[in-house]
Amino acid sequence: MIIGEIPQEFCCLASADSIYLRDHGPALLSSAIEAGNNLHLHVINASEEDWLFLHELSLHALDKIKFTYTSEDTDLSNLTKDQKRVYYSCNRFIAAGQLLLNNAGPLMIIDIDCLIMNKIEQPIEDVETIRSMIKKYDSAGGQLYEDNCFVFKHHYTKVDDD
Repeated sequence: MIIGEIPQEFCCLASADSIYLRDHGPALLSSAIEAGNNLHLHVINASEEDWLFLHELSLHALDKIKFTYTSEDTDLSNLTKDQKRVYYSCNRFIAAGQLLLNNAGPLMIIDIDCLIMNKIEQPIEDVETIRSMIKKYDSAGGQLYEDNCFVFKHHYTKVDDD
């Protein structure tokens, strides 16, 4: 379950744990403000201190950009160190799905440790580009659905381990 404010307008979305939030969140927010992009931060297992930190960050965005944030409570105790690393790196996509299920606006998924150097505009559907994508990926085993989401089918040859 996701808790916090769901973004309603186009925004950049990044996800982090408590450590990455503190290490990279302020710089990402500053760059978003400079570029004029709305920002949504999703924190994995946010503590009370994380919520206070996010609130403090939000004060810098007032009257400049729309800054929203959410969290989730996920039990990671049974995961190995490598499994946790994979979960952390995939979480922005998981969070995006949860946000969209909760009627979020359009999202541009980015890394927490990046900087936004120029304003990122909301992509606009281009019929010719979509047609060329259908032609390219449908013949390669992919499928473009009506909602412009791709599903890729991996074709591989099984190799005997013997």
